Amino acid sequence: ANRSVLTTCNHCRIFTNGGDFFSNLLEDLETARHSIHMEFFIWKSDNIGNRIKDVLIRKASEGVNVRLIFDGVGSLGRISRKYRKELRDAGVEFRYFHDLSAPMSVFRINYSNHRKIAIIDGDIAYTGGMNVGDEYIDGGRFGHWRDTQIRVTGENIYILQGIFITDWKFSYSRGLLSRSGDGKRRFQQLPAYAVCNKRSRLPVGCNTEAVLYHDYQCKQGNLYPDSVFYP
Repeated sequence: ANRSVLTTCNHCRIFTNGGDFFSNLLEDLETARHSIHMEFFIWKSDNIGNRIKDVLIRKASEGVNVRLIFDGVGSLGRISRKYRKELRDAGVEFRYFHDLSAPMSVFRINYSNHRKIAIIDGDIAYTGGMNVGDEYIDGGRFGHWRDTQIRVTGENIYILQGIFITDWKFSYSRGLLSRSGDGKRRFQQLPAYAVCNKRSRLPVGCNTEAVLYHDYQCKQGNLYPDSVFYP
């Protein structure tokens, strides 16, 4: 009904406990060899946020391309300046999906990104309802926090990767094709299809080059925005 792409060969593991989720996420981050893509509505520079940061900085020093998207509303005042500086100095790229410091941003205050996605090497992904914060482990002031996160392998990762690419592009950053090397090589291994959302005119489908090419062709009027294509 919503024209979503059908994927197969997916395997999921469900987490309803934040401690289990973050333990598995940290283990998978440690295995990254090519790329780490993460975007969360709320990201805090608290205990779990610092544990994740330490792994990301270490992986960046090993040559892994690490890209993060924070939501400008959800993460407002939750990430310290020191935390951001350490990421930047280590070569970790990060962008705000809705940067409240940008001119006229107040007129787009509803453009918040509530996604919670982590993708490692294009092989493993996490998505669900958990943000990066200690309260998802110990409940914080709420006493107990019940939420759900899933670990995914299989073709569905292509869709999540395409969503991340779209959000990165929307966040006024340079394109992911600006770098050569392993990052681009890994993306070229993904299925070459993309789907463009009719309402937003933004692609939500998969490999990086396919997504950017499709968006360009839509703007040129050569493709209908709701089309599916195979380059």
